[in-house]
Amino acid sequence: MPRLALAFDLGGTELRGALVESGGRVVAQVSAPTMAIAGSDAVIGQIIALAGDLLA
Repeated sequence: MPRLALAFDLGGTELRGALVESGGRVVAQVSAPTMAIAGSDAVIGQIIALAGDLLA
């Protein structure tokens, strides 16, 4: 089984996540509007939810 890494790009308007193999191939990717106005706890919750989506 290949080694995998989760990567996140947190922008002001969009949060993106990807599951990447050690060789650089993107296995899966997701994105959602950043809920920054709801506070940092909401954004952390978004990251956790996107990680779950990527690993499902």
